[in-house]
Amino acid sequence: MKKIYLITTALLILATTQTSFAQTWSIGNLIPSKVTATLVDGTLTISGTGEMHNFWHGGTPWPENIRIVIINDGITTIGDGAFRNFTELISVTIPNSVTSIGNNAFKGCIGLTSVTIPNSVTTIGGGAFEGCTGLTSVTIGNSVTTIGGGAFEGCTG
Repeated sequence: MKKIYLITTALLILATTQTSFAQTWSIGNLIPSKVTATLVDGTLTISGTGEMHNFWHGGTPWPENIRIVIINDGITTIGDGAFRNFTELISVTIPNSVTSIGNNAFKGCIGLTSVTIPNSVTTIGGGAFEGCTGLTSVTIGNSVTTIGGGAFEGCTG
C-alpha cells in the first residue's frame, strides 16, 4: 500500500508541474538571419532586427494555434501571410519599429478583436486583416499612406 501511495504521489507531482518547452526559428530575410521567432506556451515572440520572411500557402514553421503574438522592437516588416488563418490568435503587439504590414499578414484571424497599428507603419498590405470577423476596434497611426485592396474586407465584428 505504501508503494502505491508513493507512486501515486510522484505521478501527481509530475502531472501538475508545468514544463515550458521553447521552439525557435530563424525567419529573417538576410542570411545569416537577424530575426527569430520563439514559441513558448502559446505565445510567439518575434525578435531581432530587420524584416520577417514572407510566408505563403501555410509555409510558417510554427503551428496555427498560437494565441498571442509579440513582435519586439527592431522588427521592421511583418511578412506576407505571417499569421494567416491563426484562428485562435487573440492578441498581437506591434512595436513602433514596424513600418510595413505584409499582404494577408493576419488574414482570417477570427479571434482577433482589436489591433493598434503604430505611427511608424506607412503601409498596410492588401488583405492584411481580411476576414478577421471578430475585429471590433482598429486604431491606425497617422503615418499610414498606403492601404492595400481588401485590407479590412469582411471584418464584420
